[in-house]
Amino acid sequence: MQSIWILGSSGSGKTTLANVIGNKLGVPVYYNDRIFWMESWQV
Repeated sequence: MQSIWILGSSGSGKTTLANVIGNKLGVPVYYNDRIFWMESWQV
C-alpha cells in the first residue's frame, strides 16, 4: 500500500487537499490529529 502524508501549517488547507485527493483516488483519508492525539489532546 502506498501513502501520501500532507504536512503544513495550521489553516493551510491540508484537510481540504486530503479530502479531494482521497475522493479522486478512492482511498481512505486518515487525519493526523485523530491518530496522534489522545482524548483531551494529550500525547
